[in-house]
Amino acid sequence: VREAIIALEVQGLVEVRVGSGAYVCQKPDDQLDAAFNVTAFELTEARLLFEGEAAALAATQITEAELTELDNLVRDIAQGNDHGDGEIADHAFHQLIARASRNAAIVKTINDLWDLRSSSPECALLHEKARHAQVKPVIAEHTAIVEALRSRDPAQARAAMRAHLGAVIDHLLFATEERAAAEARKAAHTPGARYARSVPV
Repeated sequence: VREAIIALEVQGLVEVRVGSGAYVCQKPDDQLDAAFNVTAFELTEARLLFEGEAAALAATQITEAELTELDNLVRDIAQGNDHGDGEIADHAFHQLIARASRNAAIVKTINDLWDLRSSSPECALLHEKARHAQVKPVIAEHTAIVEALRSRDPAQARAAMRAHLGAVIDHLLFATEERAAAEARKAAHTPGARYARSVPV
């Protein structure tokens, strides 16, 4: 239901008012762009499948130099988190693992999936909600992926990447719920909101 409401919100068909509900703004017509069907959850699920296998393949191909670069990127993610731009290094981290698979088709597929984060309106909206909820790349999850790759164990690398992206889905869910809860709390503490609730209907 949450994904459906976000999809309608992106298309301008509904307006979501925290603590009140979703209100129809206009009726859909036959000219609506059909590209709105990729949600952030669908995208992350696809990434889990593709990037999990990319990590498994990379575990057998990755070089020491690439592992060192991943270590540096994890540090960059941590520093970026402090300054609000950890996603830049996060993107580079996942791209590097894709390249370490030594498969051009995998690299292109994963790059295309990452591009959808900004080109799909639904994805962009939910990731923006996540940023407002202060959801950031988790250092421990990225470190676990690097250590799994360093072990040269495909199964361990696959599991670490899938665990990370499974957690991303949980973080996205948390972000939408946390933002709604925060806005509801804020609204509840405004004089107007208190007055509105005290007036009998």
